[in-house]
Amino acid sequence: MNPFPRHFDAVVIGGGIAGIVTALELLDHGRSVAILERGTPSKLGGQAYEAFGGMWFTGTPIQRSNRIKDSKELATRDWLHAAEFGPEDVWQKKWALSYINEGSDKVYQWLTKELGIRFLPAPGWVERGDYTSGNSVPRYHIMWGSSEKLTRLLIQRLMRHKQRRKLTLVFHHDVQQFIYKNGRVIGCIAENNGIERRFHGRDIVIASGGVTGSEEEVRRLWPNNWPKVPDYILNGSHEYSDGKLHRVAAEDLSANVTHLDAFWNYAAGIHHPYSDRMDPKHGASLIPPRSGLWTNCYGRRIGPMPLVSGFDTRHLCQRVCEQDHGYTWQVMNWEIAKRELNISGAIFNTAIRDERKLTFLANLLRVPDDFLKQIEPRSRDIITADTLDELVASMNRLSGHNRIDKAVLEAELTDYDRQLTASDGQVNDDQVRRIVGLRQWKGDRLRICRGQPILDPAAGPLVAIRLHLITRKSLGGINTDLSSRVLRSDGSAIDGLYAVGEASGFGGGGVNGRRSLEGTFLSLCIYNAMKAASAINATYQAETVT
Repeated sequence: MNPFPRHFDAVVIGGGIAGIVTALELLDHGRSVAILERGTPSKLGGQAYEAFGGMWFTGTPIQRSNRIKDSKELATRDWLHAAEFGPEDVWQKKWALSYINEGSDKVYQWLTKELGIRFLPAPGWVERGDYTSGNSVPRYHIMWGSSEKLTRLLIQRLMRHKQRRKLTLVFHHDVQQFIYKNGRVIGCIAENNGIERRFHGRDIVIASGGVTGSEEEVRRLWPNNWPKVPDYILNGSHEYSDGKLHRVAAEDLSANVTHLDAFWNYAAGIHHPYSDRMDPKHGASLIPPRSGLWTNCYGRRIGPMPLVSGFDTRHLCQRVCEQDHGYTWQVMNWEIAKRELNISGAIFNTAIRDERKLTFLANLLRVPDDFLKQIEPRSRDIITADTLDELVASMNRLSGHNRIDKAVLEAELTDYDRQLTASDGQVNDDQVRRIVGLRQWKGDRLRICRGQPILDPAAGPLVAIRLHLITRKSLGGINTDLSSRVLRSDGSAIDGLYAVGEASGFGGGGVNGRRSLEGTFLSLCIYNAMKAASAINATYQAETVT
C-alpha cells in the first residue's frame, strides 16, 4: 500500500538546486508539491552540495567596489561572442538575454537579501577568451560558504517551510515514463525496488540533471567535429545525470532535445582523492597551475600555443583530446604547486566553505602547503621527487609505459625556465606573457607565482600530475520557452510539462551556446526554476479569477 498521497499540484522530478527552488517558489503560493529523488535523503541538493559555488553576475556592488566597469551591453556582447549561437538557437538566445537583463540582478538580490549569502570581496576573472571573446571583465562571484552553504540553506527552508505539510519528499524513486492524457502531461510513473508507483500532478517539472554522468552517453553523443573521444575519461558529474528523461520526453512526447553534444568538460581531471562512490572513475577537477608546464604523454610541451587554463575551457579540452593515449601531464615544483594548485569543489576549499575569513586571508599571504601535503599522499595521480631522474621514472611507472625520455623533458623545462626568468622586455613565450598579464588583476596576483623556474633546487621537490579529461556539465538539453515550458520540435508547448536546471541546458536547451562564461550554472538553475514556478503559479491564479 502506498504510504503517501499521489495527487499533487506539481510533481518535481529531481532534488537538486533547480528542483528545490522550484518547490520552494510553489510552496510560497500554497501549492502541494512532491519531489521525486532517485538517491537517498543525504543526497538531497544534488551536485550543488559538492560544487565550489562561483556565480556569473554583471553590474553588482562588488564589481563597482573594485572599480570594474561592467554593463549589460558589454555582458551581452561577451555572452553572444562566446556562445556563437546559430540561427536555430532562438530560445537559447532569448534565455541568455533574459538572464543578463533580468536574471542576474534578480538572483543576486535573492541570494543576498533573502538568504543572506555573501561573496568574496573581489570577483574572479575566468574564461577571458582565446580566439573568441570571453569575459571582458571579472564576473565570477564566489560565495562565502560555497554552494554547500547555499544547498543547506535551501534544504532548511524546504524543511521548515510554513507550508511543509503540503510537501512530500520521495526518495529511491526512478521515474520511467510520463502519463499523458487528453493532450496534457498529468503525471509520471516511478520505480522503487521493482515496484511501480504513479504520481499525478497538474504540472510536472523535470529537474533531473544532464547527460554527462553517463560515460556511455558521453561517448555516444561525442561531437563529430571534435578530436576523437579520449581512451580514458573521468566522471565529475552527478551519478544520476544519465539523460534518461531526455530520451523519454523525446520519444514519448516529441519534446525537442537539442545540443546534447555540447559538453562543458574540463581538461585537468584527477581521480577523486576523497571519493565515496563505487565508480572507480569518479574524478575531481583541478584548477591547473598557470606556471606549470603542460606536456603530452611523452613529456613534450603541448604547443605551439601552450596550454594555460582560465581563457577558453572548450578550446583547452579540444587540445587535450588531440593528444595520444588519453592523458597529459603538468610538471612544476612544490613552490608553484602550493601557491597555484587548487581543486574545484567545497571539500577542497575549506576556508571558504567554513567561512574562515582570517584563515583564507592568511593563506593568501603566507601560502602554507598544508593542502598539498594532505592531497599528495591521497592522490594516485600526483607524483613528487627530489630529482628529475626520479620524477621521470615515477611518471613512467604510473603510466605503465616508458614514454618519457628524461633528456626530452629536461630540455623542455630548461627552455621554459629560461623564459620565466627573462626580463619583461625579453620574454618571447606566450605562457609567460599570460602569467604576467594574469598577475595584473589583484584577484590573481597572490595566487600566481612571479617567474618561478621549475628546476630551481630551492623550490623543490619536483611535482608531476597526470591529467585526464573529466566530464562536468551538459550545455544542451530540453528546449524550453521563457516560462520553462517544454517545447516540441514545431515550437508548440507540451501542456503540463516544464524543465529546469541542467535538464533544460540551463534554459532553452542551451543558454550558454558553445561556451559557458563560467559561473552561469548555479545562477541559471535558480533563475529558470523561478521562471517555471512563476508560470505555474500564474496559471493557477488565472483559473481562480476565471
